[in-house]
Amino acid sequence: MSDFENKYRNLDYTFTINLYAVTAPHLYIPNDKEGEYYKVPWEAYEGLESVNINDNVGTMVMDGKTYLVFYELLLFIRATREELQRYGIEKVSQIT
Repeated sequence: MSDFENKYRNLDYTFTINLYAVTAPHLYIPNDKEGEYYKVPWEAYEGLESVNINDNVGTMVMDGKTYLVFYELLLFIRATREELQRYGIEKVSQIT
């Protein structure tokens, strides 16, 4: 018998793979505002420089909270002003 209990089975979540662009040295993920993107610098986390357009990268909404998800890296960043600032992530309207 296992002692494992899935504490998250009752949470509703939606994971959308929606990496929009990969440029040196940034990744761009659309946010919920039309025409706006999260601009994620490669140096925000080790391994981001190896992300490509076919990876499982996108946004997840769980329990009413939005996260940026880099599935292959097992990295989940909550999209709050404080967390975005901590990782150097900006909201932008143009891809540069």
